[in-house]
Amino acid sequence: MIKRMANSLKTNCCFRTYLKKEEIMKHIFFVSRCVFFLFLILSVGGCSDDDSDGVTYVAGWAVGEAIIYTRNGGQTWVQQGEDQIPNVFYNDVSAVDFLNAWVVGESSADDDEPYGTILRTRDGGQTWTRQGSTESTPNVGFAGVSAVNSDVAWAVGTNGAVLNTTDGGLTWVQQARDMLPNGNFQMVYAVDKNVVWAVGSDNGTTAVIIHTTDGGGTWVRQGENDIPPDPENYYALIDVHAIDAKTAWAVGSRSSAFMTTDGGLNWTNMTPACVNFLDNNGVCLLTELAGWVVSDSNNFCYTDDGGNTWTHQVAPAVSEASEAPTLSSALLGVTAMDEKRAWVVGTNPIGDEHSIIFHTTDGGNVWERQISPANAGFRRVSFAGAKR
Repeated sequence: MIKRMANSLKTNCCFRTYLKKEEIMKHIFFVSRCVFFLFLILSVGGCSDDDSDGVTYVAGWAVGEAIIYTRNGGQTWVQQGEDQIPNVFYNDVSAVDFLNAWVVGESSADDDEPYGTILRTRDGGQTWTRQGSTESTPNVGFAGVSAVNSDVAWAVGTNGAVLNTTDGGLTWVQQARDMLPNGNFQMVYAVDKNVVWAVGSDNGTTAVIIHTTDGGGTWVRQGENDIPPDPENYYALIDVHAIDAKTAWAVGSRSSAFMTTDGGLNWTNMTPACVNFLDNNGVCLLTELAGWVVSDSNNFCYTDDGGNTWTHQVAPAVSEASEAPTLSSALLGVTAMDEKRAWVVGTNPIGDEHSIIFHTTDGGNVWERQISPANAGFRRVSFAGAKR
């Protein structure tokens, strides 16, 4: 009896020891998984260094006369693709995450049979691959690109070109064929895989907005009654951005800014009073009411009430040699992580330094200049995880 009790006690002790070991292994496995997924979250967010004020920066690209990239919010930028990409002007970039992005630009004169330039990276810009072909891609200058994810994106350009991919760019399909053969699309923005806006001009006399709610199966014109044609001094829309399927802004020449809150059924003129008949080149919405518009002559305009009132923000000097903003320079592209952190790019055609990269961490009260590794003008900027 005593022997059986001893054996039973020994068995129970061993069983409890086994349970403790099993619990410890489960705990180690759980902690390991947490660490792994935390690493993935930080990687996808493009996190890099933490600034002294606690701001965590993300990865982004700026494009124009060159392609540049940052992993630390612009504290340092590096040039990419010099020996890999066609020697053309790049008009737009759309960052999916810190590894994946699309860039579009003009067709290359070096091609035996020219076609519009679409580039894709899957490794943070270490390598860039040209997509499309003479058979599938029209010979146009692509001016805008917007990616929903790593598979779905749209590109637009001259001659009414609207292209869509749903397989990461392996194939690009033309949409809205013959809708606006004389159209010059400047920008496209995809809210999701179904809702997309594109803007530009038609025949050099009329502003154009087209819209789809079914992924490009059907496109319709919008704003024809709200933005009348003006052959002598016409509106040409240059940029478009939407915060959701209902609220979008389109901006362009003559300081124009139009807003919709009903999915484009109606567009209201909300031209900023802080810009005097200059071109509005870029727009970035933060909420349904707040956003930035950037313009020629280094103008920043900010609204937090849906465009009813605008605040004019002051740009810094465009170079170390100048002490004040240069009126000949133009701010062309804007993106923002939130209401505090934003980036603006542009070009300074006069002087020795042509690059413009400005950054704010306080909602635009102070804008600081960032240094480009290439002495090049930039048209657009896109950060992973940003509003655009």
